[in-house]
Amino acid sequence: MPEPAIPTVEFLEPDFARWIFHTDNPAQQRVQFNYWRGWFGFKEADEPHSIETRVWLVRRQR
Repeated sequence: MPEPAIPTVEFLEPDFARWIFHTDNPAQQRVQFNYWRGWFGFKEADEPHSIETRVWLVRRQR
């Protein structure tokens, strides 16, 4: 199975990032987020606190 498309992730602070997806489909965004979050240093418990169409704001839990 091919890996999901990689979103653009911009760190606004060391533990706070803006995830920008290439799709408006929330189900596909969730698949991409779940697949790539570990690669960007996020843990399974880290969830977005703001979702605006293709942009998610995510803070790492400590």
